[in-house]
Amino acid sequence: MMPKLFRREILVPFIRAHWLALLVAICLNAIVLTNTIIHHPKIGYDVTDHLTYVQILPDRLPTQKDIPEYFSAPLAYFLPSLFNKACVYYQWPDCRGLDGKFWQILNFILSIGITVLFWKIAEGLSPGNEFLKVSLISMLGILTVYYRTFSQARSEPYVAFFWVLVIYLVFKQLQNLETITWKDGLKLGIALGLLILSRQWGFFIFPALFLLALLIYFKDKKAGWQFGRVLVISVFVAFIVGSWFYFHLYFSFGTFMAFNTASSGFSLSNHPLIFYIGTGLRNFALFTTPVEKHFSNMVLPTLYSDTWGDYYGYFTWVEKSEMHFIANSSDMIPYLGRVNLVSIFPSLILLAGLLGGAIILVRSIISKKLDPKQLFLAFVFLTIFVSGLGFFWFLVSYIYSDGFNNKATYMIQVFMSLPILAAVFMEKVRSKKRILYSLGMLLLLLAFAHNLPAMITRYPWK
Repeated sequence: MMPKLFRREILVPFIRAHWLALLVAICLNAIVLTNTIIHHPKIGYDVTDHLTYVQILPDRLPTQKDIPEYFSAPLAYFLPSLFNKACVYYQWPDCRGLDGKFWQILNFILSIGITVLFWKIAEGLSPGNEFLKVSLISMLGILTVYYRTFSQARSEPYVAFFWVLVIYLVFKQLQNLETITWKDGLKLGIALGLLILSRQWGFFIFPALFLLALLIYFKDKKAGWQFGRVLVISVFVAFIVGSWFYFHLYFSFGTFMAFNTASSGFSLSNHPLIFYIGTGLRNFALFTTPVEKHFSNMVLPTLYSDTWGDYYGYFTWVEKSEMHFIANSSDMIPYLGRVNLVSIFPSLILLAGLLGGAIILVRSIISKKLDPKQLFLAFVFLTIFVSGLGFFWFLVSYIYSDGFNNKATYMIQVFMSLPILAAVFMEKVRSKKRILYSLGMLLLLLAFAHNLPAMITRYPWK
């Protein structure tokens, strides 16, 4: 059963692959594998708490007395916790380190899964079009935040995988609206349930699904009812799969939205004006010193620097020579500034794709025709828009004086959707002016070559 499934779902998409598209996919996962092997498993955002969570499971869920990360959904911790049991039983040395390394290996497997799903989405959008595959995987592969996120022992790689899986399953449903059944709802529901069991960010996809259902209904009532019934089944199954943990939070801590700091409520007055409009361009700091504390309490420059570089210093630069690491901030920080500068070009492509997605959404609303591919791209845009609003609400409502909750990793689901729209934009450019497409890909390749050192960890293990 499993070997046949593996051949059909994993190997087949690549058997007749164009060599360039396959090369891009291999390069992306080779970098992830390099970091999996090299990166110290005890270096990462809140990694001490995450590894302690692993040691508490599967016997019980953690409490506030155990760790500040008690509110985190448990799926990503489960398999490492079983590995930890074996490690303790056989008395292997440094079980916490080995737990983290095992977690990193799982992240690498998830990365391969994301690549396969992206490949299948590109094939579905434009069968036989290898250029779209190259563009799509390239736009994912140029994101530094992707490699840093998948190098750490934390839940976001699971969010990324199940987010893309949900998008893929919705894409398949939209292609066969007249024939979808409860089985399609079951598959989507399981994926949604596992998504919300990965981390709370997964809930951001539900409003996008409901808006998609409304959009279909207003175009074709019969298709809308069909999709709506399947969506109801999906939500019910997701509730069965994932709600138990959130009821645990409610009965244990009095809220479904437990967190390690109290909410101040959503009010724009929670932050000074610089929080919303700060650019980091004063004295060109965005391109000279894009690291922690230089953009304290500024949303955009922090998020930009953490997307393309390493704002908080958990991957490529070290502020102090702790844990026997070499202090390399004097060399790395100016380089990260140049990374930010070079990354203006891929940022513009992502923004162009986002704008194109907004236009597609408007056209989908206006048009009377039910176009599955157009609806799918509108849905992808909605996942970005809703998730962006949700993250903004989070940043405004939960206050840290240094902006410590503003991490690009927390937006990994957005970076799973953006490459799809960016690739579609690039394909439109290619269809009109091939020379511009070729020039754009060359500039992306140069940007990738320049930014490559930022994509590989400087925190070695052992």
